[in-house]
Amino acid sequence: MLSNAAAVLPSESQPLPNETLNTEGLLAADGNEAWIQLPLLGRSAQRALNEVRLAEETLRASEAMLTTLDLIAPQAPHDRVRQVHSIDRCMETAAIKLRQYTLGQSLADSGFGQEGSSDGVKGVIRDFMHFTAMAQTACRLQGQPSLVLLPHLVGLAMVRYKIEALWQEESGVNSADTQYLTHEEIAAACELKLTSLRNAVSRGELPQSDGACVPIRQALDWMLVRQRFLFLRLARSLPSRHINGKMASLWLGRQPTAEAVKTVSRLRLTLWRLGAQGTLIAVNTGVRQCILTLPFAPPSLESHEIFVTDRSHDKAADLLRKGLGVSSSSPIWQVRMKSREAFEKLVAHWL
Repeated sequence: MLSNAAAVLPSESQPLPNETLNTEGLLAADGNEAWIQLPLLGRSAQRALNEVRLAEETLRASEAMLTTLDLIAPQAPHDRVRQVHSIDRCMETAAIKLRQYTLGQSLADSGFGQEGSSDGVKGVIRDFMHFTAMAQTACRLQGQPSLVLLPHLVGLAMVRYKIEALWQEESGVNSADTQYLTHEEIAAACELKLTSLRNAVSRGELPQSDGACVPIRQALDWMLVRQRFLFLRLARSLPSRHINGKMASLWLGRQPTAEAVKTVSRLRLTLWRLGAQGTLIAVNTGVRQCILTLPFAPPSLESHEIFVTDRSHDKAADLLRKGLGVSSSSPIWQVRMKSREAFEKLVAHWL
């Protein structure tokens, strides 16, 4: 994209300082918090990234950048008008395409055509990063208000790119990009305020590494149960994924032969009846792991992602029996699963 835009710039113009143009590493998690705009967190991305407002900010960015370049290599008024029109038209089209990619749920939504591959998308994002970084610097040099929508668009596009990169990694395609999301990225993708996200971290719902970053797999586990997660369908298409109790209940809720019975708040369990036989199981309501409590011995399954424990003689067994509404002589077994595939494989016996 910028290669097209560059063709209309003065040939004798000098580039902006290297630190302005250098976007190496900007797809990394520690660089994206500079793109995500805190005032937009908690708002609907569809509304915040309104096409009309995006076009207006793109025009302002184009004019600011060319005004700065004009100070280096002055142009005749009619040439400058032509340049503003050309670069604005080019970058406005790019912004709308990037918006379609960011808010879409499949590669077909991006409008990039053959550029819909990982490398093509990454190149488009990097090109738009260059444009936005240069325009942001130009606005500051001229004392204009900083850009807001364009950087936020870049930040959200990078979140989607990272999710797709994770899918490619699991499909055997190498990805050199980071496997972490920042708090700002997670909040933006879930349309949450940053304080809400940090409260979740303080409650232990989200792990984090140094620098307020969360490993992307654990982040997705948490993001997948947020109602306003922008990339819900996209993330659910990942071929392998961890699971927790809340996600398990959401999955069961979509099955035609599963019926939610009740939630036992004091035990943090949701009771379900499955299949024509009405098999009773209980699913924990937590977000850290997925545990099924059963009033019968589970089927034998060979899997390194399924862990079975007989709780029939534990101190809490009677409490669990009361919660499930079964007799005092019923066995109590618990099954812990580490992946969605393991969970689906087990409950398939009863659905």
